Amino acid sequence: MAETTPVNTSMPNWKLEHRIFCVEFYFKHGSFTTVNELFHAKFEAASSPCKSVIQSWVSHCRAYGTVLNLNTKDSKRLTHSGRPRKRTAEVIDDVREAVGNSPKRSIRKRSQSLSITPTTLWRVLKQDLSFFPYRIQTGQKLSNVDKVKRVAMAEKLVAKVESCDSFLGFSSPRMRLILSWMGGSIVRTMYFGVLRSLQR
Repeated sequence: MAETTPVNTSMPNWKLEHRIFCVEFYFKHGSFTTVNELFHAKFEAASSPCKSVIQSWVSHCRAYGTVLNLNTKDSKRLTHSGRPRKRTAEVIDDVREAVGNSPKRSIRKRSQSLSITPTTLWRVLKQDLSFFPYRIQTGQKLSNVDKVKRVAMAEKLVAKVESCDSFLGFSSPRMRLILSWMGGSIVRTMYFGVLRSLQR
């Protein structure tokens, strides 16, 4: 069986010197074929940048006067110099104030009122303000009548478990004994828990 050689299908990572060389000699000769031939002779590489790649470097150099990627960060450019930063200090302060005024408002409606995209708003909330989206649940308020009914139900359950061994519905005597004891302790815990909650 013949051995197969793995083929590297990843995109080549062209260095800065490769870009400068291709752009410089394209401006000098004006031919992509000549640039490829000179590239092979200079770097002794098995492959060379294709026409579309060289053309993009040339267009970028004509537009910005450099072959550097302006969307990357380095020690001299703390922000993306190719495009303006959206998460400015002013935007972060506006989002913080808006959340404080209406914390239940959705991201979609809040982004419309602040005139920013939902993605930018989400990044400000999560990354800049470290907010967490809690889901607020509402429940019925307990009245005095409800509290009395809860205590009565807890007392009835305690009396039922203590007086009837088969309250839990199991026929095995051993299992009935174990579950009756467990059920009684659980109901007692619930009963005293209800009493403690009502005393607060």
